[in-house]
Amino acid sequence: MNRPAPDPLNRLAIEPSSKGLPAPPGESQSGDAAPRPGEGLRILVLEGDLLLAGQLAREIRRSGDMVIGPFSSVGAALRIEDRADAAILDIEVGQELSFPLADRFQARQRPFLFHTGLPASALPVRLKHASLHRKPSPTADLLADLHGQARPAVPLPGPCDLIPQLRVLACQLVHDSAAADRLIEAVLVEAIREVEDCPPHGLSDWLLARLEYEFCRNGRGYMI
Repeated sequence: MNRPAPDPLNRLAIEPSSKGLPAPPGESQSGDAAPRPGEGLRILVLEGDLLLAGQLAREIRRSGDMVIGPFSSVGAALRIEDRADAAILDIEVGQELSFPLADRFQARQRPFLFHTGLPASALPVRLKHASLHRKPSPTADLLADLHGQARPAVPLPGPCDLIPQLRVLACQLVHDSAAADRLIEAVLVEAIREVEDCPPHGLSDWLLARLEYEFCRNGRGYMI
C-alpha cells in the first residue's frame, strides 16, 4: 500500500525526519551550515503560498538563520511554535487566521511580523501595533525587522523624563511658564486616560503631538 507523500509545507525544514529529531550539529535539511549558538534566529514561517514559502525558507537559511516550517496550517504551527525565536506570519492561510499564533508570540515578547496582502486595518485591536509588511516584501527587510525586534531593548523614557521636552514646546506655544505648566498637566492627564492608544515605541512623539493638539483646541484657556 503506497503512503501519500508528506506535505512539504508541514515539515520542519530544520529536521532530517518527520519524527521531530533535531538536525545534526552544523547541518540542516537543506545542507546549509546551521548557525552557531547565538548567531541566528529560529524563524517560524507560516505561509499558504507554496512558492513563496519555499522562497522565504531558502533566503532565510542563506542569511544564516534557521527555518521552522514552513507551515500551511495554523494548527500545525501552534503545536511547535515554542521552538521558534521569531515568526513570519501570513494573516490568511486557507480558511484560517494566524492571530492565535501571533498572540502567543506577543504574550512571550518574541519577535514576529505579518507578511500579507491585507492592509493593517485587517489586524484586531490587540495586535494593531504589530509589524506588518505588504506582499511581496524583500526577505532581507523581513529579517532586518525581526533581528531589530530581537535586539536587547534600550530603556524607553517615561512621561516624567519627557516633561522638560514638553515644557520647551509648551513655552514656545503659550509664552507663559504658568500657562505652559497648566497645558502640560492637562495633556498628561488626558494621556493617562488614553494610554492604550500610545504606540509602544513612540511615547515622545505621541505626547508632543497631543500637546500641540490640546493647544490648538483650547490654548486660550490656559492663559487665564
